[in-house]
Amino acid sequence: MCIPELQMVCRSPSGVHHLGRRIDPDNLALGADKGSYSQSGLSGPSSNIQNFVPLANQPVLDQSLRDRRKHLPDDFAVLLPERRGSTPRAYNLLIGLHQRKYSGLPFQDWGAQQCVDTPSLCFADATHTILQNNQYSSIANAVYHGGILEVRKRFSGHFTLMANYTYSKAIDDSTDFNSDYSAFNEVNLSAERSVSDFDQRHKVVVAAVLDSPWEHSRLLSGFQLSPIVTYNSGHPFNLLAGADINGDNHFTNDRPPGAGRNTGLGPNYVTFDMRVSRVFKFGDRYNLQFLAEGFNIANRTNYASVNNIVGAASAPPFNVHGTTTVSPSQPLGFTAAFPKREIQLGVRLDF
Repeated sequence: MCIPELQMVCRSPSGVHHLGRRIDPDNLALGADKGSYSQSGLSGPSSNIQNFVPLANQPVLDQSLRDRRKHLPDDFAVLLPERRGSTPRAYNLLIGLHQRKYSGLPFQDWGAQQCVDTPSLCFADATHTILQNNQYSSIANAVYHGGILEVRKRFSGHFTLMANYTYSKAIDDSTDFNSDYSAFNEVNLSAERSVSDFDQRHKVVVAAVLDSPWEHSRLLSGFQLSPIVTYNSGHPFNLLAGADINGDNHFTNDRPPGAGRNTGLGPNYVTFDMRVSRVFKFGDRYNLQFLAEGFNIANRTNYASVNNIVGAASAPPFNVHGTTTVSPSQPLGFTAAFPKREIQLGVRLDF
């Protein structure tokens, strides 16, 4: 309940947004793995057709938010989303993500002996030229739930402290309409539903702004110190077999037998940044600011990606993490990292 006398402000916006017009396949050309082609046909042998279903829809976004902001004495404010049970009331529902689906042509097991001996017998078309017929349809969806706790406190005219915590969960059944992200089993699209590549369960930000209290000192006036500490939990990643498990001649999306989508969890991210600046005033119109900024001052190694090709023989458990005990070329080894400590200097003139 929102009570104006208690300085409580409530918001409850919602809406449905259409993110674009329908797709007209007749005016759409896509790239090819071998040769160039469009929906109407192909120009070379052994090609992969990619097309949209007629009048495919662009995604539709259903968005809703409900929160309460309470102002407490002494310049203290709290923002807390209203909840129903254990589910935050802030959510996004994205319907109609483009997902590759089974186009209706017969399946062929390219690993079968007859396909190995006589490949022409295993093409799905009479011309023996089509390896894949990828059809994109607006059938996937994504859901985001999030809750935010934000605290802001002004201790004096020279010191402000801010803290923000976000708890969220993103679920979808498709990442992109690239064939590398297509379903492992295209006649069982429900098996692709899992946490999203973009899911980030926890995010914490603590920041402060400190202005010099010695306003009349020629030596110490004009300084400002702005530290910020950030923590992000890891993003999920998909375990890949690196081999053609289901015999469809397409191995970039195959998972080890029994593995669900996005069962791996990537590394977390922690950084401490700071900015120091000083302003010199020249009359009423000119300000000259000198500043120094440091990023990842603690010089922590924040890994960015994991080698997710674990092999066809990978066995449960599939809820795995990256590790520093193996090289980047080995399964679950870290393959990249964010920048280490960085410092930059700058000058700014305002007039």
